[in-house]
Amino acid sequence: MFAVLAGLYLAQGIPGYLLVAAVPPIMRELGVSRTAIGMLAVLMIPLTVKFLWAPLVDRIRPMAIGHRRGWILPTQIGTVIAIAALALVEPTNLKAIFAIGFAIAVLTSTQDIATDGYATLALRQE
Repeated sequence: MFAVLAGLYLAQGIPGYLLVAAVPPIMRELGVSRTAIGMLAVLMIPLTVKFLWAPLVDRIRPMAIGHRRGWILPTQIGTVIAIAALALVEPTNLKAIFAIGFAIAVLTSTQDIATDGYATLALRQE
């Protein structure tokens, strides 16, 4: 159980790290202004306001594979697609980077809500 939870939390943490630690040096190297790079911090807002849509994640069962898995699987797939899209975008295309980065932040925040719910139920049973 702990290995599954560790994997899920790693899978949602790495994309956030990518946005705040890996993308900025690449952008800076390509001459993007420090102001624009600093604006990447705005992408972390979904992590702080995820409580706004957490009740929906707790109440809605989107797929027949289980309540929490029904959220975790699509958000993981969406995150992988968004990261692939981020890899294809020019680092100087700020609008695309911010749009994709926002999508990654919302997806990983939603996965965090579902994973926390899964962990609460799974660890309560042990």
